[in-house]
Amino acid sequence: MLCEYNRENCNTRKQICNKISYLAIWFLASYFIDAPKAMGQEIQFKSFPVPIRIDFGDCVESSLYIKCKSKSYKLPFPEFLSGKYGARETAFQQLTLAIRMKNLPACLQVAFREHSWSEEEIRQHEENIGKMMNRFSKFIDPTIVGQNFERLRLTNQFYVGNGGIFICGMDSPSLMSPRPFRIAYTFETNSEGKFLWKPVSGRPSELTILLRESVERRIISPERFLPKDNITFNYEFPVPGTTESPHPVYLQFNGKPYNLDVFDEQAGPNDKVLNFYQMAYHTLRDDSPEAFAMLYTEKSRHKYLDWLSKSDPNYLESYHKDKITAGRKVVFIMNADPFYFVFYKKNNGVIQFDDIVHDPIDGKLRLTNFYYNDYVHHYLKDKKLFLDPVLKSLISD
Repeated sequence: MLCEYNRENCNTRKQICNKISYLAIWFLASYFIDAPKAMGQEIQFKSFPVPIRIDFGDCVESSLYIKCKSKSYKLPFPEFLSGKYGARETAFQQLTLAIRMKNLPACLQVAFREHSWSEEEIRQHEENIGKMMNRFSKFIDPTIVGQNFERLRLTNQFYVGNGGIFICGMDSPSLMSPRPFRIAYTFETNSEGKFLWKPVSGRPSELTILLRESVERRIISPERFLPKDNITFNYEFPVPGTTESPHPVYLQFNGKPYNLDVFDEQAGPNDKVLNFYQMAYHTLRDDSPEAFAMLYTEKSRHKYLDWLSKSDPNYLESYHKDKITAGRKVVFIMNADPFYFVFYKKNNGVIQFDDIVHDPIDGKLRLTNFYYNDYVHHYLKDKKLFLDPVLKSLISD
């Protein structure tokens, strides 16, 4: 059925694609014929700070960084559409014009697909592209956003592996969002060397989220989250999936390996973070869960205390006993100032981590993010991205 559909619509698709090519040329020639043809900055390696949330709230700028090649534009989107660029930007221009017209055949022409796919995989691919086209169209269709289209900005292109990520959005509140925002368009180069759109219908990659968040937070707070050049760290690891390609990406951070059992050994007197962490879990062991909860930042503290008041006492006793007897040998502390991620190994060999932060209220070290996970936690818990290729190389058995 699908093959018959494709044959019957082949000529129609060609006609539509020819039509959209004509419309694109007409649009680019007439809409902003006198617009300046800004080419953006040079492609450079930059280190982008990873934003991290405290207590499910606002992000703070951390000293955990993603280093990659990037290009900055800061262009109004209509101006970008009228410019002349390289093959990557041209591919993005073609995509956005196709999405604006909700032209599925044209979107499929610039979308990544494998030649070896079955008919069912092709059908699912076309269905996914249609859904993503409709989802993205609301951001770049002037008939929908009206004058807000003039406020759409292209900010960055990140060079990631053999592909890339374009970041664009609004710099101020708009019909689309009550606050500035950024969205990401992901591209990948196929075996024939074509730079093609590869949207994700579910959750984007952790790396995509980290880069998008870094740009969005900088737009919200222009004096913060600024990329840096030539900064050094204790550790710099290539991000898996980007190393065997022309554009590697690196995770950069400071930290220190350990091999210290929180309950059986004593931290050095000058190690403030480890001393605080050890004191916290001694409090849980020797005092009470309520006293332990007081060592958290405000929202986490209230969440912890509320959870204590509503949970079955027998379960709570078992839960807190397990946190003490299951083993807590600190193996690494990542310094993502003002955050510290304390990685510890349990007796069964499982590695987990706790969040510590300099509380913005008084600057003191506190536990934070009780039962809360965001994109940073997803990244640091990922076996393929971080635990196996990075952390295991830093710790002793």
